[in-house]
Amino acid sequence: MSYINEKFSEAVKNHTAGRLSEAESIYRYLVEINPKFYPALVNLAEIRIAQNDLVEGISFYRKAVKILLSHTDMAKRAGVASQQYSSSQLPMTEENASPTPPSLDKVPDFIYSEKPSRVSSVEEWEKIKFAPPVAVGVELLSNCNRKCSYCPQSKFDRNGGRLTDEIFISFVDQLRDWGFSGVFEPGWLNEPLVDKRFMCLMQYARAQLPNARFHLPTNGDLLSADYAKEMLDTCFDTIRITQHDKEFSREEELASFLRRYPEYSSRLTILRPGWEPLAWGDVVDGHPRGMYMDGCVWARKLIVNAWGDTGRCCVDVHAKEGAGNISELPLKEIWRRSEPMRRALFLGQHIQQDNGCRACVGLPPLEKTST
Repeated sequence: MSYINEKFSEAVKNHTAGRLSEAESIYRYLVEINPKFYPALVNLAEIRIAQNDLVEGISFYRKAVKILLSHTDMAKRAGVASQQYSSSQLPMTEENASPTPPSLDKVPDFIYSEKPSRVSSVEEWEKIKFAPPVAVGVELLSNCNRKCSYCPQSKFDRNGGRLTDEIFISFVDQLRDWGFSGVFEPGWLNEPLVDKRFMCLMQYARAQLPNARFHLPTNGDLLSADYAKEMLDTCFDTIRITQHDKEFSREEELASFLRRYPEYSSRLTILRPGWEPLAWGDVVDGHPRGMYMDGCVWARKLIVNAWGDTGRCCVDVHAKEGAGNISELPLKEIWRRSEPMRRALFLGQHIQQDNGCRACVGLPPLEKTST
């Protein structure tokens, strides 16, 4: 066994035994000797986060992810799916590292699909009702740099919402422990790139959720070609830009980027003007989402705003119909409490009960009964 491996094994023994100070000292020594020693970086990140040093912990994760994705041999051997240390898990070693790296080349086949997720029977719902969500949308910051007339951002003040680092990390960790492997989308009614913490937190999430598919929706105003490449190389499977103006200021820059790197062309797309703005429940008029008439995809999706509140769906813009706040309740408990609401969505009962749902699919409101 080499000297480095001997020292790493010693650090892992200390780590496993709860002697974090001794383990950290050896991990730091190993990283000084070899700054690209991925397992030591991962375990250092875990220790720092366990000791509430989120800034340095995420910094170590960021370095580890960059190293991993730039070294094919190491990626094949270790994968981004590191075994994280907790009371029930061992720190990462060469032996317990996942053998399969995530693929960042495959275009996800489910990116907030507009196809209904309803299946045929109550019996089928009973089988899947508490399975992890198939997709998660979460805002880090509520702000947007635009106020489009067809978006709820233009209808009321949403400034001031900010999911703290601690709450976001706890949210991601709970998804990891749940075995989440669906679509992870960092946005709702906001512009994700406004947040200066964005890449740091996304790289943490990527490291923790190696089997998830990361999709970024953005208006593209703050997306340079270099930034797009960094995100596609380290975090995101796909980026979709929604073009809101007749002219797109970054058109030539991004077109030049795709000419230079054609391998990214299927992963970076632009939704051009001409698309029809959709209805946002009874908040903003728009094209009805008629495909949700018989069952709604949000039965198996989770949406979280920048205040930590969960919503029923993307058009529940005030998050009044959710089942709790992620800073107050465990994620699985929120999912359990939301089951009756999600069941109604799944079975198509939502349009019989709620005017917001009826407006969404293009039906007139329910008549008020006289008392």
